[in-house]
Amino acid sequence: DVYNDDGSVRTRTATVAGGRSVTYTISVQNDAAFADRLGLRAAAGTSRFTVVYQDAAGRNITRDVRQGNYRTPALAPGATHTIRAVVTVKRPAPPRSALVRTLRVTSRSAVTIGDPVQFVTRRA
Repeated sequence: DVYNDDGSVRTRTATVAGGRSVTYTISVQNDAAFADRLGLRAAAGTSRFTVVYQDAAGRNITRDVRQGNYRTPALAPGATHTIRAVVTVKRPAPPRSALVRTLRVTSRSAVTIGDPVQFVTRRA
């Protein structure tokens, strides 16, 4: 129930050694007074970091999230939906390099209403 434009209110940070991964569990909630589907969009990895998005069953949804085509099932008011972002630091990534990703959550019935969640991964 707290909204902002840049994800700074909901930011998680992890520091990981090269060749290791960190998993961010991201829960989104329908704050509307009616059932709604939420759209999720986030960028891919880079040459130094890979990012794989998964649904709660572990299915790879990376392509749909990157293209902004991933939608939650219809969520009742107050219901939540969880996905995971698995970030792997590639071994050649220099120490202290970082990947910042913002997952933008948008109401499908009111597309002007959205909220970002940010995750930051640093190489140890």
